[in-house]
Amino acid sequence: MAISNRLLVSFNHKLINDNYSFFVITTSEKYINSGAYTLDKPTSILKAESAVFDGGRSLFVMFKKNLITKTQLVEQIEDEKLSLKQVQSEEIKDYILFRLFLFSLNNFNSDEIKFNNITGRFYITNNSWITKNKNMFKALNINVDQNMNIIVEATTFTRLSLFTNKKVLFDYPKYEFSNKNSSLKRVLYPENDNVYIRKSLFGVKAEIPFFEFSPKKLKNNKVYYLYYVLKIMKLKFEASLSFEFANIDIVKTIGRSRDEHIDEYIKDVVNFKDINIINWSNSPEYEEYFQEIVAIFNEGKLGQLTCQKSILNGAYNIIYLHDKDYYEQNKYNDPYKNFPQQEVIQHITVEESTDKIISDNKAVYNTILKELLIKDDIINKKSISLDNWASFGFSGDCYFGKEKDGVHYFMTVHKDGSFELSHKSNDFSSFNDPILNKCSDYLTDNKGKEKTVIADSNGNVMVISRTQSFTLPSEEIFDLEQISRSKESREQYLSGVVDINLYSQDGKTFYSAGIQGYGMQTSIPKAAHLYQVETIEGKAFIEELLETMAVSFVKYKSFTVLPYPIKYLNEYILMCEHK
Repeated sequence: MAISNRLLVSFNHKLINDNYSFFVITTSEKYINSGAYTLDKPTSILKAESAVFDGGRSLFVMFKKNLITKTQLVEQIEDEKLSLKQVQSEEIKDYILFRLFLFSLNNFNSDEIKFNNITGRFYITNNSWITKNKNMFKALNINVDQNMNIIVEATTFTRLSLFTNKKVLFDYPKYEFSNKNSSLKRVLYPENDNVYIRKSLFGVKAEIPFFEFSPKKLKNNKVYYLYYVLKIMKLKFEASLSFEFANIDIVKTIGRSRDEHIDEYIKDVVNFKDINIINWSNSPEYEEYFQEIVAIFNEGKLGQLTCQKSILNGAYNIIYLHDKDYYEQNKYNDPYKNFPQQEVIQHITVEESTDKIISDNKAVYNTILKELLIKDDIINKKSISLDNWASFGFSGDCYFGKEKDGVHYFMTVHKDGSFELSHKSNDFSSFNDPILNKCSDYLTDNKGKEKTVIADSNGNVMVISRTQSFTLPSEEIFDLEQISRSKESREQYLSGVVDINLYSQDGKTFYSAGIQGYGMQTSIPKAAHLYQVETIEGKAFIEELLETMAVSFVKYKSFTVLPYPIKYLNEYILMCEHK
């Protein structure tokens, strides 16, 4: 049994209607401008309890009973494009009503954290998330989706003065930040650009770990604050609503990796290859990071290492450069479009790798080697070299397909591990294999974006799609003086959060792939999302494919969330896009 993030909620509508008034503001336009001051006016001036979006056209506002009338609220809106209606709580969708109570916690604060309800969103800010120069700070956005899955996401607020093109940011809501109590205040007409907007600088990501075990960080992560907020909410509104997390049954768990000795195997293979490392960062400030990459490979003592300025035919080429967004935003020629398709090339981007090179150069080294071997498999070998596919014992071929920008891409893996990759760009062409055509038709008919279709030669077809549901550690874990990472402790407090798990709920099949429980690290950076498995034809054979996720060559020291042939397929898609 695992704890999911889906909430089971019940409301006392009579009591709610006795204590609160609800209004819905609707625009005659396509959407309400997110930068409109009207959105924050009810909470900042009229003292509404909370304000919540329903899509882009409607905004719900909650007041204490008899605090304001409809006429008074209409007079304050002063916008002919907006209309207003008073509603009862039972007329409001459950997820909107729950948000209204959740967001009303904006008046709560403690010594370290502050709750903020601004522009129809709910944020937690913490003094420890502010940079030393106070140019940026992180915040946690807590929300529920239409299926009552509670969501917790990190975001970044940055001083407007740090952005060069301020005209583009004109409509962004602007805020002042109080260092005293970590609170945000909307500013309608800022006197200067020394205010904050909810946007990160190029190349900067807002990262707050999902969960951490170390005593110093146990109560400074997403899961802790999620439980913390809901505990306060329960105490404050226990008469108006009740809720709990839904459980989900675990059918099967895989906890051990099938490629525990992969690093040694990779080094043996790569030792016979020439490695060429190229610096295309075009800036002296990144030279030290490039030299660190060179030093990592020199230390590895693999093959013949060179540092030429151009791509070396027949070698494993490693290119240090910026990511695609950098070239698009700065209107530079995109080097990604000019790579020779028959050469093995691995990119290391400045934006993604700088911190990693400093903090964990071993991870960078091993990841690059695996990426090079996968590309070599695709371009030259046409066979999976990082795993023994034949050991799975499939009776025939397995098919893996995805759609991107209207193009259907497929990888057909034969039972001995050899494979073919193919694609088609329109519905007027077809594949030679009828099973591929069947899978392609599904992607066309069901707009298969973000879905993975998998089939076998027995005619079984299934589709995998990522959901907004994820698993949670037990709340009891925060009461422990010391967290054990034993098998028994993992089963009691981290069931579903670690390892690969197959689930059954309401007749539906799901699975998740968390970090490896065996030899577990001290941090779980991201939540283990549930992937839903739908049977299109025949039967679902996802249980037979779980082992294909129990590998670390796709994601360093972690299981992969999709059968690993999808990694090959994704690389093939990138190669096709760069032609």
